[in-house]
Amino acid sequence: MVKLVYAVLFGCVMVVGLPLNAVSLWILLHRHNLKSPNVVFMVNLAISDLLLVISLPLRVYVYATGTWPLSTTACTLVTILFRSNIRSSFIFITFISVDRLLAVVYPLKSRHLRTSSNAWRAVALIWMFILVSNIPEGLASSRIPCNNSEPTCFEFCRHPRRPPVYFQTVLVFAMLAVNVACTALVTWTLRRNLNESVRVHNKIIRLHL
Repeated sequence: MVKLVYAVLFGCVMVVGLPLNAVSLWILLHRHNLKSPNVVFMVNLAISDLLLVISLPLRVYVYATGTWPLSTTACTLVTILFRSNIRSSFIFITFISVDRLLAVVYPLKSRHLRTSSNAWRAVALIWMFILVSNIPEGLASSRIPCNNSEPTCFEFCRHPRRPPVYFQTVLVFAMLAVNVACTALVTWTLRRNLNESVRVHNKIIRLHL
């Protein structure tokens, strides 16, 4: 029953996510200027989400049938593709939040930072980090079947020598904290500017009365 729920859930994500991300990527590439750092990050976020969606059909098949038709190596590659693009999506969302913070809260001071060249450098570092972080996970991906049963993809017992997950946990919570802080600062700045605009408008009205 749980496997069927997973199959339906991932199937819905695939059906909705594939066309939406494809359309979003097309709009970003054809309707917006890639010289904007925010657009650069959004394009790569759409690419990351598309790569994530591409890995879902095999997961739906496994959870629906309970069998894995390919090799163990293919299972490892699909698993790494799924996990790495979840991580990259989180990172790109965080960079978009930071870029919005700089644009709204520090528009003048951040002009030399918010350039397309710096955005592309950041994107290259992100993808390089994702690639490098996949190496130890791939090397440690030797798994043994649970309960001596036939191995099924995504249901292996991990090897006792698996790398610690503390780094990934800290990374997720750090990015979450950055996103919350950026959202709070941007919201506070926008409200302050709105209140100041209202006060200036009221003063102008009183002067003309």
